[in-house]
Amino acid sequence: MWRSEARELRRQGIKYYKAHKMLKERFPDITESMVRRECEKAFLPEYLTEKVDIKNLDKKPKEIDTSPDYAEVYDKWTGNKILRFGVVSDTHIGSKFQQLTLLNEAYRVFQQENIKTVYHVGDLTEGESMRQGHAYECFLHGGDEITDYIIDRYPKQTDITTRFITGNHDLSITKLSGVDIGKRIAEKRSDMEYLGKLNAKVYLTPNCVIELNHPLDGSSYAYSYSLQKYADSMQGGSKPNILLTGHYHKMMYLDYRNINILSIPSLQSQTTWMRGKRLPAHIGFFIITVHVDEQGTIKRFQPEHFPFYVWKEKDY
Repeated sequence: MWRSEARELRRQGIKYYKAHKMLKERFPDITESMVRRECEKAFLPEYLTEKVDIKNLDKKPKEIDTSPDYAEVYDKWTGNKILRFGVVSDTHIGSKFQQLTLLNEAYRVFQQENIKTVYHVGDLTEGESMRQGHAYECFLHGGDEITDYIIDRYPKQTDITTRFITGNHDLSITKLSGVDIGKRIAEKRSDMEYLGKLNAKVYLTPNCVIELNHPLDGSSYAYSYSLQKYADSMQGGSKPNILLTGHYHKMMYLDYRNINILSIPSLQSQTTWMRGKRLPAHIGFFIITVHVDEQGTIKRFQPEHFPFYVWKEKDY
């Protein structure tokens, strides 16, 4: 019952500090940490999982738009019958578990294979304040430090353009500061094109559409389950031909509802948090070759997976 008391005080317009004091007086047997936690939940519910400065809890938080963009990009198709591109995801730069060496190796392969476009399916960065104790898993802190590191250290190869969306870890910086780091990175790196938050569609041809999607749910028991449910939610006319999914740190390919669906592996090693949740991390990247006909319709689809089985510790 005492937990609901904090929410009731909030509804009555009681300020945080007064409510905190009232709860301590009414429930003297409850520990200080429990009272404070319930007050934070009641007074700033949208930041339940983030580190909050309690001095500012009485101030109304600024509304930050972190909803998906659902952006659409239309490439100028010149009639090329063979389309090739690379795919990476979940680099989590700023994490003590990042794999910058393997990321550079991926781009070395892209250059060797004459790949001109690489798609990044979200979570370029580790972000900030994702959960209690998260700061101890990071070696970069603050939006400026994180974005400056990416601008300086993200692989840059001649004639390769990286097109990317931001993921939930990237958006943690937006929630805390209101800054869309995707825009800032693209402004400073001419070889990096920002497509939007969480989702984007790219029309390679009039009849060959890639969707980049960075979902927000957790891993399921079966790797394919979340991918299939997302495909099931699409109406017939809105389905892409190719669905690239980040977030899960898993590798999988399936053809479902006439969609070539790929779960993109990460370029971050298994973290302490993932190990505690018994979640494996698949590390690697893709090169995808698509053959199309005169109308730009897919006639042949070849996903090539490049796995990494050994990673470096403290690769930063």
